[in-house]
Amino acid sequence: MAGLAGTHNYSGEEFTAKKDFVARLCAAAKPNIIWDLGCNTGDFSKVALENSTELSCAFDFDQGALEAAFARASAECLMLQPLLLDAANPSPRQGWNERERQGLQERANADAILALAFVHHLAIGRNIPLADVVAWLVGLAPQGVIEFVPKTDPKVQQLLALREDIFPNYSEQSFRQALSSRADIVDAVTITESGRKLFWFRRNG
Repeated sequence: MAGLAGTHNYSGEEFTAKKDFVARLCAAAKPNIIWDLGCNTGDFSKVALENSTELSCAFDFDQGALEAAFARASAECLMLQPLLLDAANPSPRQGWNERERQGLQERANADAILALAFVHHLAIGRNIPLADVVAWLVGLAPQGVIEFVPKTDPKVQQLLALREDIFPNYSEQSFRQALSSRADIVDAVTITESGRKLFWFRRNG
């Protein structure tokens, strides 16, 4: 999901719909800090920054994408901080008595998150239960946008092509149940013919 040609899999209308949805969240929430998980080269961080967001901390595991995001931030004077993150193995507490440096979730200070084309990489690519992925994301910020990519989508089909499908609970219904148990679904919209859907959540309590 990026600004470089050929780095995303959406038509023009689909890409515009996705940007518009993110813009609506940010215009309503006005987050000081947003965490963009799986940021790629920062397209949606830029949308957030253009819609009442002060700073985007943009995380990805792709060093090349992060370098492109950094170049974009520098060239366009964006308040965008690209950071390397393996979401399946985030930095733990470290230092003497594990108190010198806190783990990622303890340092979480986001007002909102973006998790776009992200969940399937953890739930299927890294074998993390879908409900656990959702719980982790909702725990990072009081609201945000999460994209659910169904098994019918070509990218998920690629992940499943060389392995057994051991994910019977990977479905939109299971995703909705996991999200609804921890947050209110403010809005949801389908953005692709394959069934990719964006969910705007607001955490309970």
